[in-house]
Amino acid sequence: MSANSLPNVTENMCETCSAMTLIYWSKSMHELFGDSAYYDTIEQALYNATLSQIDLDGDAFFYFQVMGSSGAARTDWLGCPCCPVNYTRLLSNLSRYLYTQTDDSILVNLYVSSETSLTLDDTAVSLTMASSMPWAGDAQLTLGLSADAAFALKLRLPGWATGDATVEVNGTPVSATADDKGYLVLDRTWSNGDVVAVDFPMEAFRVYTPEVATNDGLVAVQRGPVVYCAEAADND
Repeated sequence: MSANSLPNVTENMCETCSAMTLIYWSKSMHELFGDSAYYDTIEQALYNATLSQIDLDGDAFFYFQVMGSSGAARTDWLGCPCCPVNYTRLLSNLSRYLYTQTDDSILVNLYVSSETSLTLDDTAVSLTMASSMPWAGDAQLTLGLSADAAFALKLRLPGWATGDATVEVNGTPVSATADDKGYLVLDRTWSNGDVVAVDFPMEAFRVYTPEVATNDGLVAVQRGPVVYCAEAADND
């Protein structure tokens, strides 16, 4: 790899739309293989390479995702205006990414405050999630069921978790072991009003990418799914 590969300051064709396409592709791969690592990719791309590229008013965008700049600004229109349309498609369908189901299980993929309803083996199930992520590692799920039902509730174990997760059901700690797909499995008979609380350790850690020549000697800092930006105004 040449020294000019993936330069941080100049445009390197890391498009915002490419980040969203990575999310679409990872979701399709998860549907094929069920590995939670695909949702690690989705989560990181969503927070760091998608939502961060649009301004708070929702009307200015970054087309390129440069990793370093001395004053890059978002633009209100783009010569190739693919980002606004892709934002509309992704964000309007984001609810489809949070949960998935099989014949005998419900998978929690992204910890985002939300409500959903589904049917599992003729039983109506609702899920209400209150989440502190990405700023803290805790989330709470309240189950609503039309009748008691036995199924597995599978909680994605994020790749960024820096220690063992704690899980409680109705205030009582329970043991949950990760399966070979990276999900903590709670397999039991559930009742209406059951509450599941999960807390993932979230400590800052360093990320190195020595395989990228231009990042030799550089480090990124990540906490939870968020990779942090070092602002020149805050660093001499």
